[in-house]
Amino acid sequence: MRKVILYILMGIVVSAAFFSISFTFLPKAINSKIIFAGLGVLLFLYDTIKQGEFTLPKEVWGAMIIVSMFCVVGFIATDVNYTADYSYATYFVSFFTWLFASYAVCWLIRALHGKATLNLLVNYLSIVCVVQCLLALGIDKYPDLKFFVDRYVDQGQEFFTDVNRLYGVGVALDSAGVRFSMVLIMIPAVIFSTENDGKIRGYVFLMLLAFFIISVIGNIISRTTILGVIIGLVFLIVKMLTGAEQRSKVFKYFILLLLFCSAVSVFLYKTDKVYEEYFRFAFEGFFNFFERGEWRTGSTDKLNRTMWIWPETTQEWLIGTGLYDNWVYGTDIGYCRLILYNGLIGFSVLVLFFLYQAYVFSCFFSEYVLLFVAFIILAFLIWIKVSTDIFQIFAFFYFLDNSKGKSLFKMNV
Repeated sequence: MRKVILYILMGIVVSAAFFSISFTFLPKAINSKIIFAGLGVLLFLYDTIKQGEFTLPKEVWGAMIIVSMFCVVGFIATDVNYTADYSYATYFVSFFTWLFASYAVCWLIRALHGKATLNLLVNYLSIVCVVQCLLALGIDKYPDLKFFVDRYVDQGQEFFTDVNRLYGVGVALDSAGVRFSMVLIMIPAVIFSTENDGKIRGYVFLMLLAFFIISVIGNIISRTTILGVIIGLVFLIVKMLTGAEQRSKVFKYFILLLLFCSAVSVFLYKTDKVYEEYFRFAFEGFFNFFERGEWRTGSTDKLNRTMWIWPETTQEWLIGTGLYDNWVYGTDIGYCRLILYNGLIGFSVLVLFFLYQAYVFSCFFSEYVLLFVAFIILAFLIWIKVSTDIFQIFAFFYFLDNSKGKSLFKMNV
């Protein structure tokens, strides 16, 4: 019973770090991500004192150098354009916040389990995402639950209610869809991991069940989740076609769950008006394709019609306009917002930052090369819709154990 309680508490920790939330009883500047980052700093100092030396892996130094270059370009963009918009010029703050928040999470996982592997992290993230999906449905259906969450969690829920969008605890809109997508991509990776071969009965079934739940309800919360669904499915297919272990079991469970989830979805769609609206929103593109013969959604129409806005001068293309905040150009498109802010020079450095990390982790976690390729594809696809990046998931890998039981950071747990 004690272990179960500890596992539940660890799940809450992972959720609060991954799906950052603010609290109604704390200043807005203090959110759960900041709290865990502070804890991570303290734990890092503790480990440093215990080791008797201050060390940072060369991989982190490389990332820090590239982040510094990106921030310098941002400062130059604000300087030459005479603006005071430091949205991405201070990206190193976000970098270190996610880095130390991940340090705290992995340190606690290691303290509880004796190790911190990708499998353990994905197990927690999958459960958290499923719970968040069910919470979102519950908050929408049960006023008492909605009142309880809104009383303690400050996440802009008034806007979500106005636009009639589902939300969980720190889970809403595109940011939720991006995070759901990351988890959907990681599930196939751990399913085929050698760490799970024959060790956990029913593990494949449970992970695929989580994949389907997140795919369906995640899209109801945010249609950006569809990116993770598509990439995750391609990942599964590639692994099965390349002769991965457990492929017959995965295929069998996948077909079984596909039929089951399809039957449940059709039943709910036909018998419950609320779920009909859920599904029509979540899979609007599919409905329009089969009913009207064209693939389109309200959000993609808006993107294509009004949001492709580009620089107008050579200087703006090179170094940007130094403007990003407050939706100044009226566009959500990541490519447009990032290039408009600090030009192709800054955007190229940001791309280098993610390619660098994918390369570093592909070398250190050689079993998961395909996973990091999938992450890069996700990053480039996300920027078609929003300017959110995926560093929050890369940050974990600095502290996870690889297949040889080694991690880039040494923790004294």
